[in-house]
Amino acid sequence: MKKLTALLLCVAMLFCFASCSDTAVEEEEFVAATIDISDDIPVSESEIIAFYNNIITALQTDDAFTSANKPGIKLSESISAGNLNILAYDSTGEAKEDGKLAALNSSANAIKNRIIGGVPTESAVVGFGDTATSFATIFHPGTGVSEIAADDVVSAACHVDGNKLYITITLAGNVETAEKVFGTRDKETVIAGINEYSKEYAEVTDYTVTYVEDAENNTYSTIDMQVEVAKQDDGSFKCTGRILNIDMRVICDVAADVECKGSFAENGKIQVNFRFTDSKNYTFDWLGTDTWEPATEAVSE
Repeated sequence: MKKLTALLLCVAMLFCFASCSDTAVEEEEFVAATIDISDDIPVSESEIIAFYNNIITALQTDDAFTSANKPGIKLSESISAGNLNILAYDSTGEAKEDGKLAALNSSANAIKNRIIGGVPTESAVVGFGDTATSFATIFHPGTGVSEIAADDVVSAACHVDGNKLYITITLAGNVETAEKVFGTRDKETVIAGINEYSKEYAEVTDYTVTYVEDAENNTYSTIDMQVEVAKQDDGSFKCTGRILNIDMRVICDVAADVECKGSFAENGKIQVNFRFTDSKNYTFDWLGTDTWEPATEAVSE
């Protein structure tokens, strides 16, 4: 059962964010981006949403950016799985108490921490100008166009501090919003991938992902963005269009239905439940001055 739990935790990240490119830095002459100062600071929630959509879409599709002056990107990722719980079912499909599963549940956090601790938390750097395999797979998979609407947003706020505009967008907890912002995995592909590794002792038959929107505990999926701004002669601020940093966090509850097989067959049908949080940080370099090395993958003990 520990083996089964470990497997499900190892593939937990497949349930949420779509995959991103692991493209290494390419050797090329980098040209610093030249961006017109033209965007006013957004104020209302609708203006913030429109600003986010426009700046993300322009980053990926605007012809004003050449392949040489798009930024380099460094990705760091932090994942966690909490509230791990395993349920067993009797022949009627009702949940039942099971001593072995109760014992496993009591040690679930220790197992979870050991597995999650071995997951790589950085990917290779996206090379300057390597737009074909980077931007479209990092943000809004498929079209590269950001289309967040008012219904996708619980709240949106921003403020200027120094030369940075700070934007926070709190997202609604539904799959439609998750698909727009993060991208999601195809369920059949996820299940097939899990079962290829677990075929000797377990088969995942189905799973559900419920995106969390918990006002009482202030638990939401969120976007935090920093954008460069410049002060004008009249004292006002305008955006340069250079995104400096993006933090994306998706939180969901996962319930996976499992049919135990082989030496684990006596456990019958079980359900593995956990809350999964995937946080990704993107740091942008527009001037080609940072030296980033591809990350070395962490290895589970």
